[in-house]
Amino acid sequence: MIDAHAHVHDSAFDIDRAAMLERARLAGIESVITIGTDLAESRSAIECAAQYSFVWASVGIHPHVFNTVTSVASVAGLTEELKKMLPSSQKIVAIGECGLDYFTRDATQHITEQQKEVQKAGFLAQVALAQERSLPLIIHTRPSLDCMDAYDDMQALLQSVFASYSGAGRQHPYVILHCYMGDARVTQRFLDFPQMVFSFTGNITYKARTGGDLDRVLDMIPVERLLVETDCPYLAPVPYRGKRNEPAYATLVARHVAEMKKISYTLLEEQLQKNTQRIFPQLTY
Repeated sequence: MIDAHAHVHDSAFDIDRAAMLERARLAGIESVITIGTDLAESRSAIECAAQYSFVWASVGIHPHVFNTVTSVASVAGLTEELKKMLPSSQKIVAIGECGLDYFTRDATQHITEQQKEVQKAGFLAQVALAQERSLPLIIHTRPSLDCMDAYDDMQALLQSVFASYSGAGRQHPYVILHCYMGDARVTQRFLDFPQMVFSFTGNITYKARTGGDLDRVLDMIPVERLLVETDCPYLAPVPYRGKRNEPAYATLVARHVAEMKKISYTLLEEQLQKNTQRIFPQLTY
């Protein structure tokens, strides 16, 4: 099984990284993709992947970074620096995480329309990089409180991206919706994109996320289009919620998905392996 989205290069693991990764192997995790969120973090992800044979890297710029960028020229400069990293390692298997994030914890604060436009520009620049290198794209999408606005905007952006790519007679690289939290309405629209993959993490085990629309969403998504992840050190699944998350717990996410989809864990595990080999053909075991 793969942990399709982790941050094992994070300083939260500095005290026991090797032991933590060994626990993952013992739990049945064969590969971990550690994800960059800005230029410095992407370099750290590459360095971590170089140290461990079953750790791979994704490089990207999180939408939060673009909230402080004020010009298209600055977006281009950041993306160019990201592009320069790609020849440095054969273990870079994806671009991201990148995307749209409209969430704020302070109800008096809002992501401005200008910030949204710069986030979109930063995202599309990384889409172009993924297309150029034929690498999967790992997307972070977080809407404003109690709505699906960022998912709606993401769907509109991808509609244009996929249309232009297919118009040129090419198949777009896979797109992974990381930490997926879309409702049934937006899920149905994303399912119309054949290269779209839905990745779930430990928050699906939380009481507030179980039942209701989540059941419908998981029922809608074919197992061939699923991945599981931890997003560690964040979002630890029950019974570890509130503690540091780690790749070994991806198995708990998978067990929960299997239960909700009413299929055996073994069947899901086998399908996740096939999905990984199809989406990330660069990975070796």
